[in-house]
Amino acid sequence: MFGLFPYSSFTKVICVLTWCRRWIPTYSNSRNSEPLTTEEVGRSLLLLVKTPQGEVFSIEIDCLKEKSLILNKSKLVARNLLFDKLG
Repeated sequence: MFGLFPYSSFTKVICVLTWCRRWIPTYSNSRNSEPLTTEEVGRSLLLLVKTPQGEVFSIEIDCLKEKSLILNKSKLVARNLLFDKLG
């Protein structure tokens, strides 16, 4: 993950990421300067949450995707985990 220290708040980090995702052609073909939409900001927030979760809990996520049991040594074993439509 990238360093968050140059930004003074989580909100600014999300906004910067959202602008970057808007302007990087891989994410979008629109290069407009209109205000950010709540949908765009929501997708960026989801990315900021899911990326580190995927790195830390990759085994558990794979188990959930395969609908198998999570290992007993996992920190998440006591939780009632499930995937929603966003993963």
